[in-house]
Amino acid sequence: MTCPCKTKPHCNYSTGIPNINMNAQQICTQLFSDKTKKKIDNLKNLKSENEINKFRAVFKSGFLWPENKKILRVAYINPNDSTSSDYERTVYYSNPFYDDNGNEIYLDPLQVKIDNERIPVTDAIKLIIEERYNKFLGIKFNFDNVDDIDNSDIRISFDPNGGSSSYVGTDCDDYYFKGKPTMNLGWFNVATVLHEFGHALGLIHEHQNPTSEIKWNTDYICNYFSGPRNCWDPKTICTNILDTQYPDSVLYTDFDPFSIMLYFFSARLTKDDKGTSQNVRLSGNDVIQLARNYPGGKMTPEEFYKYAYNEDIADSLNVHGLRERVNRNMKYYVAIGMIIIILVLILLL
Repeated sequence: MTCPCKTKPHCNYSTGIPNINMNAQQICTQLFSDKTKKKIDNLKNLKSENEINKFRAVFKSGFLWPENKKILRVAYINPNDSTSSDYERTVYYSNPFYDDNGNEIYLDPLQVKIDNERIPVTDAIKLIIEERYNKFLGIKFNFDNVDDIDNSDIRISFDPNGGSSSYVGTDCDDYYFKGKPTMNLGWFNVATVLHEFGHALGLIHEHQNPTSEIKWNTDYICNYFSGPRNCWDPKTICTNILDTQYPDSVLYTDFDPFSIMLYFFSARLTKDDKGTSQNVRLSGNDVIQLARNYPGGKMTPEEFYKYAYNEDIADSLNVHGLRERVNRNMKYYVAIGMIIIILVLILLL
C-alpha cells in the first residue's frame, strides 16, 4: 500500500496542526531489522496460497524469543545521559487524572513510588521490570551486569534527542546490532518503560493490530507527526501509525483499547472523533497474552494483577464494556437535561 503522507518533516509549529497536548502525545518508533523488513515485504508480495502457507510456517512465531532463551541480559549505554538537565521525566500531578479525550486514567502504583522517592532513572527501570514483567513471565530480564555491553541482549541508551524506540523481539539479537543500542528511552515514565520492553518481548503497536478499527484522519496525522515533537518523514509516519501490520507477519489478538502497546491519540486525529485512552499500565489482556507466550513465571496472570494493581484481572477485561455503557448513559442524561432546560425556558417565556 502506498503511503498517503506527502508532508515533509518540519519542526516548527504551523497552521493545520490540531491543538493537542504535546506532553500526552509521546509516540515511540518500533524498529525492525533489514532482514525482518524483507520477510514482511516478501509475505505481502506472495501470490499463490501454497507459497503463502509455506512462508507462514516459518514466520508465524512473530518476534518471540525461543523457549530455550530464559534470560535476557540488559546493559546501559551512556547511562549518565539520563541525569542530564535535558532529560525529561514525566510528572503526573494527580491520580487518577483525565486524559485529553476525557478518559479517567489510574497510574501504575510504581509511578507514584518512583515520583515520590525520586528514584534515579536507571534504578527505576530495573524496579519496573522486576516488579512487572519478571513477576509473571517465564523469560527474565537480568540487570546484574548493566556495564557488560558486549554480552548483553538488550542495550538501552538515553539520548534525549533521539525519541523513544526499540527493536521488536528477536530483532534485538541481530548480529548487526551487537554493541549498539537496541532501545532508546528519550524520556522517562513507567508507561514508556513498559511499552518499550513490550517491544523487546516481541509486541507490536496495538493501533496497528489487524483487527483495529481506528478511523484515522490521514491529513491531520501526516501534518501533525511531521511536526514537533516527532518531525517524522512520511515513511516513518506510515510505518509507525497508519500501516496495519500484515496479519500473518505478527501474533495478535482482538484489538485491546487498554493495552500498554496502544498510545494515546487525540480524538482530533480520527475521522469519527474517537481517540484512544492514555494507557499507563499493563492491561489484563497484555498480561494474559504475554504469560501465554512466555509460560512458567512465578505468578499466574491472576495473582500478578492482584499483586500489582489490587484488581481482579477479570474485572480489567470487562472495563471497556463498562466504560462504553457509562459513556452512553452520560450522553443520555445530558440530552435529557438539555431538553428539560429548553422546556423550562419555553415556559418562562
